[in-house]
Amino acid sequence: MINLALTNLQEKQNVLSDVKYLIVDEYQDINRAQEKLIQLIGLNSEIFIVGDPRHFRITSMKQNGLRIR
Repeated sequence: MINLALTNLQEKQNVLSDVKYLIVDEYQDINRAQEKLIQLIGLNSEIFIVGDPRHFRITSMKQNGLRIR
């Protein structure tokens, strides 16, 4: 289902133009497809991520230059 959403949104990115803010809860529990979907939806918006800062993926986000508050 996530891959279908990704394909459709990549083809019709104009539907994402109204997204200003994206809130993601439990980031440490997402998979790669969900992460790609978050990146696509949040491409031109502010993304607020909630997750366990002790978890590796959150630490990995910091190492990749994402700002964690």
